[in-house]
Amino acid sequence: MTDIQHIRLSELTDKINETVHAAFSTARFWVIADITNHTFRAPKNYHYFELVEKDPGSNNILAKISGKAWGKGADRILDFEKRTGQPFSNNIHVLVNVSVQYHPDHGLQLDIHDIDPHFTLGMLEQQKQATLERLLIENPEFIKKSGDLFITRNNQLKLGRVLQQIALISSHTSAGGEDFKHTLLQNPFGYRFFIDEYHTPVQGDHNAETLVTKLIEVFNSRKPYDAVVITRGGGAQTDFLIFDNYRMGKAVARFPIPVITG
Repeated sequence: MTDIQHIRLSELTDKINETVHAAFSTARFWVIADITNHTFRAPKNYHYFELVEKDPGSNNILAKISGKAWGKGADRILDFEKRTGQPFSNNIHVLVNVSVQYHPDHGLQLDIHDIDPHFTLGMLEQQKQATLERLLIENPEFIKKSGDLFITRNNQLKLGRVLQQIALISSHTSAGGEDFKHTLLQNPFGYRFFIDEYHTPVQGDHNAETLVTKLIEVFNSRKPYDAVVITRGGGAQTDFLIFDNYRMGKAVARFPIPVITG
C-alpha cells in the first residue's frame, strides 16, 4: 500500500461539484456559440450536443463544452424551430441562455433554458447582405447598384411582347410549380404555352449548386426560351436560403435569358 496521501476519485468530484454549485448555482448566461455533435431523443424530447466557439480567421476551436436541453429548454428549442424554420442541428449559430452544471458521472455541462430566434434570423440577414456586397464587388461588369436597386445584366434584358416558350425550374413536388402550370395551361383565352420542366430541389442552401446546374442545362439546351421561371411554394425564411447563395446570385445576374422568380 503506497504511503502517498490520496483521496478517492468520488471525494475529488464531490469537491468539484461543491465548488461549481457555489459559484454557478444561481447564475445564467447568454452565450453565442455553434452547435455540433447534436443528437435528439424523440421519445423523451432530449437534446444532447456540444457548444463550440471557433476562431473566425482560422476556424480553429477556441472553446468547447457539452450541452443538453430537457423539459422547458427543449420546448424553447421547438418554439425556435417553428419561428425560424431552422432545425436545431449541427453548424447553426445560436444565442442561448444557459446555466452551468456539474455531475460526477457526466462532467461539466451547460443546460439550455432559452434560445433567441431573432439572433439567428439576424445572422441570416447579415449573411444575405454580405453576399449582395460580394456580388457587387466581384462582378462590376454585370452587377451594379443604383439607390436601393440592383441592376444586373439579366434584369436589363427586354422581355418579348409574347412569352410562350418557357423553361420552368421547380421541384418535383412544388405546389408553386403546379399552380404556375395550371394557371398558364388553363388560361381562359386558350393561349398556348410551351413549358419544359427542369426539376431540382429549390429549398436549402446545400442545393444551390444543383439549381445552378439546372440553369446551365437550360442554357446548353440552345432552345429559344422567352423566359426562365423559377418557382417554389411558401415556407419559412430559412427555406429560401438557396436564393441567398453567392453562386446562385451570380448565375442569375449574368444569365442571357430573362429569369422570372415566384
